[in-house]
Amino acid sequence: MIYPAILILLLNQTSATPDPVPQVVGDLLQSSCIECHSGEEPKGGLDLEVVLEDGATAPMEDWRLVHRVLTSGEMPPEDEPSPTTPVRDAAISQLRDWMRQVLQSMPEKPGAAVTRRLGRTELHNTLRDLTGFEIDIDRHLAADPSSDGFDNQGGSLSPAYIERLFRIAEEVALGTVIIADDDSDLSILHEVDEFKLDGGGRIQAGSAYFWSRGSVSVPHFFPRSGTYRIHVEGWGQQAGNQHVRFGLQVGKNRPDTIEFSETREQPGRRTLERHFSAGTHRIRATFINDYYKPEHPDPSQRDRNAAIVSIRVEGPEEGLEPTPFQQSALAGDGTPQERLARGVEQWLPLFWRKPVSKANRQQLVDTAVEAASDPTSAESILRSALVAAIVSPRFILRIESTPSDANSGTIRNLHGHELATRLSYFLWGTTPDQSLMDAATQGTLDQPEGLLAATRRLLLDPRSRSLGSDFATQWLRIRDLADRLPDRKIFPNIDRRLLGYMREETIELFDHVLRNRLPLNELIDAPYTFANDRLARHYGLKEVKGDQIRRIEVDHPRGGGLMSQASILLATSTRQRSSPVLRGKWLLEVLLDAAVPPPPPGAGTLPLPGEVGVSPRFILRIESTPSDANSGTIRNLHGHELATRLSYFLWGTTPDQSLMDAATQGTLDQPEGLLAATRRLLLDPRSRSLGSDFATQWLRIRDLADRLPDRKIFPNIDRRLLGYMREETIELFDHVLRNRLPLNELIDAPYTFANDRLARHYGLKEVKGDQIRRIEVDHPRGGGLMSQASILLATSTRQRSSPVLRGKWLLEVLLDAAVPPPPPGAGTLPLPGEVGSELPLREQLRLHRSEPACSICHRRMDALGFSLERFDAVGRYRTGEIDARGELPDGSVLLGIDDLRKTVSSSDGFARSLAKNMLIYALGRGLTDDDEPSLARLMNRLETDPSIPALIEEIVLLKSFRSSMVP
Repeated sequence: MIYPAILILLLNQTSATPDPVPQVVGDLLQSSCIECHSGEEPKGGLDLEVVLEDGATAPMEDWRLVHRVLTSGEMPPEDEPSPTTPVRDAAISQLRDWMRQVLQSMPEKPGAAVTRRLGRTELHNTLRDLTGFEIDIDRHLAADPSSDGFDNQGGSLSPAYIERLFRIAEEVALGTVIIADDDSDLSILHEVDEFKLDGGGRIQAGSAYFWSRGSVSVPHFFPRSGTYRIHVEGWGQQAGNQHVRFGLQVGKNRPDTIEFSETREQPGRRTLERHFSAGTHRIRATFINDYYKPEHPDPSQRDRNAAIVSIRVEGPEEGLEPTPFQQSALAGDGTPQERLARGVEQWLPLFWRKPVSKANRQQLVDTAVEAASDPTSAESILRSALVAAIVSPRFILRIESTPSDANSGTIRNLHGHELATRLSYFLWGTTPDQSLMDAATQGTLDQPEGLLAATRRLLLDPRSRSLGSDFATQWLRIRDLADRLPDRKIFPNIDRRLLGYMREETIELFDHVLRNRLPLNELIDAPYTFANDRLARHYGLKEVKGDQIRRIEVDHPRGGGLMSQASILLATSTRQRSSPVLRGKWLLEVLLDAAVPPPPPGAGTLPLPGEVGVSPRFILRIESTPSDANSGTIRNLHGHELATRLSYFLWGTTPDQSLMDAATQGTLDQPEGLLAATRRLLLDPRSRSLGSDFATQWLRIRDLADRLPDRKIFPNIDRRLLGYMREETIELFDHVLRNRLPLNELIDAPYTFANDRLARHYGLKEVKGDQIRRIEVDHPRGGGLMSQASILLATSTRQRSSPVLRGKWLLEVLLDAAVPPPPPGAGTLPLPGEVGSELPLREQLRLHRSEPACSICHRRMDALGFSLERFDAVGRYRTGEIDARGELPDGSVLLGIDDLRKTVSSSDGFARSLAKNMLIYALGRGLTDDDEPSLARLMNRLETDPSIPALIEEIVLLKSFRSSMVP
């Protein structure tokens, strides 16, 4: 073969010195561009005099910019002399060739080895290809953040992520390893104590009872894909001309309607038989036909209510048989441990994507046996082994290890298994198969010919469709198309199913061009597209029968190619209309590699249909700089700008007429007038915004309603109670503010704010009604922020209290002592089933602190966190033998929350944290070193008057609040 030989020659050839800048390019820039783009302040920051002088050593990005603006005709400007067309064309052509020569002369520099975890899509594909089990990964993990346009560049292994990964591993193990000794797993009953209620309902008398629209749901694990029967028991309080109806939905399937004519005395049973895929799906029953006619003459016909008693799932009808993975992993005779050990030798290298030593394999077997629910069952220990393998860093991280003796800055070749992993996740978006692992072991991938052969094999495999579904959809910015439904009032026929067909059309075109090795321009001007009946009708094309997406010729003015595909056109429009601006921006950035800078502040937007116009003066808080102001100078804000700053700081809303009048009269320009306005605003009820908006963000509880703990462990915690918890914190902050109490009242107040529900949760004396009110706390838990359930729940996991999270919160939020991110290799606490997980939490943390990389932060963090161990994950006070002792690095000992209160109250960090965060909130920007004098001034004021109003008064008098620097 000639091609590999040429490739090897190119890989080994010596780079040539590039030629100087082509004469025609230099002449054109000198005659038409250099006058504006040179000197002390070159336009656009581009000094072409320097670029020309540096030639091949100038940043290539500058030369690309020159090439782009010449090609597009953006430069020279219309009022400057323009070159003739032949001169421009020659300059563009020669510049392109010269840039290519310069780039080819540069040595290829590989980036540093980066350890990154598998992205959400990669994790889904990897688990599917290794085990055959299709898990709904989106239910467990949020979308990965995008970096440089793609979401496969890794992320951190936070405690929350590890916890979710553990659940994923358990679900995969349950679905991959079937234990079916009897038929008990084929019929599972879910009763009301497992239900989650939403909307207008409550649990009463053994039923989930609804007086208005609401739903009940429960997660159910379907062990394999197959036919299941779902039996729903329910009844209704009948009224009107319809019986009670529920919409019954399983997972993302379309809901079915079931109807109950029965009453409470004799509930009815309805059965839904369907094929469902393996995995955990939420079964939801929604009361959909509420009816209320209070004026009806017959009292029994005034109100229709509904109830669900239970949900039973039977199946699969096909029965439960060992999966192919299970059969392979436990093949042969012998004890359960022997069978597992043989299987691990085969499948563990595929999971960890490299050879695994005998010692590591045995360690996994020993861990699995110890963690198994039944160590005498081969299936049980295989489940444990799968969980341990999946939660291991060797699985979830793509590690390219640097030898310990390697010098910084040197370049090393990746070994075969690292190349296999890179190649497989590049082309397949999933783990290497056995053939690729064998090629890595044999050293074939270390040679260009072997690497090319493997690449071609992978491209021929159907899994390379990942390049269309993962790469192309992100490159073209349509991956999240299903979440971009246009306005239903304007486009009523567009639903998520049609959006899915649009996305598939684009994927099919990319995959077709790839597999048939067609020219790149086929993506742009193909005379065909890929559609089904629904999409063809949407386009107004000739009839296509069925739902199958297939290739069709486009005999229509719209033509084919990416730019006429609905996925692109919809993604580059607003929800109401097409947008030439968005489409032009997409064309420049995505197809033409010409990045568009962000719009300047105050650029505004176009009006939506039906609007007179969306004024930037309304939606933007503009502090205009005079046109004659010099950059770097400081100017005083005028009265109306100060009125806006002050009002949004203290009220979170627009200035009232009195404040606008004060601004017009110039009163706010004087410190006395500004202070008087500040005190008036603080007396107004709208200043409660400081508690509901500032304090909840400072204390990190704003999203408390989304932090429901595990219902299996804490069944009585619902969103209503979470709302009361949040209100308690807001009320305390507002009380300390309005009564000008010392800051330490936030820490050691002998009272709190509660209603009947919250007081019962705390075990306090009875409080009547739903109204939150002040009550004295005659209980060991005491008052103040650190004993409030909002804080204690937000600093716990969904299952248990967490000394680490609580200690980190105390350091970062109350003590202004930011905790640095864990260093590489810091590790995590052992997960259930791993070695060390059987130890008490305090002992696990002690061992963790013994690692040098972890000890510095954890000594103080753990000690602070343990002092709150009297409180469980939902803020209840625990009695009995609880070790709440913590020893700080200076040797002082905390024996519980009382000592913790004294430590926080006596620390300057508490006042500094409040001052720093309130200054950030007031200014609407982050702080820099230049703000340190302002912070020092705030701290001085708090030493003489340690109250929130004093802090606010000092903030509004700061130069940084009353003035701004000209950019």
